[in-house]
Amino acid sequence: PNDRLLLNNIIYSLCLENKLEEAESFLKEIKKEDLISKNLTAICLTATQGLYFFRKGIPDAGRKFYLEAMKLAKEEGNTYLNSLAYVNYTREEILIAEENVAELIPRLNEIVKYYDGKDIADEARDVIELFHKNKK
Repeated sequence: PNDRLLLNNIIYSLCLENKLEEAESFLKEIKKEDLISKNLTAICLTATQGLYFFRKGIPDAGRKFYLEAMKLAKEEGNTYLNSLAYVNYTREEILIAEENVAELIPRLNEIVKYYDGKDIADEARDVIELFHKNKK
């Protein structure tokens, strides 16, 4: 019950399924100190809050959290978490279709090449496909 990374994964999964009320009940378990440190869990929790706010219809807050997560990951030298947050952030921007996201796609292509054979490359490919599908 005290595993913050497991809590993050539950919230993330619920948000992807648009079960936002359930996700919100778990979000309430996140403490401020869980987000203050720059460790892996704090970065993940910050990015997941970005997902939550995008799905909640508050994209400005979602962007703020995703950008903060990417910044924290970069400061920690964690290119994987930075890339993962970027993939998820880009997907959410495509889904809300508020802004022109074409400029975000080249980095997704870089992520596909860099992480070839890993799950994150597949996720980036899925987001690129979503972009082309929604562009039509």
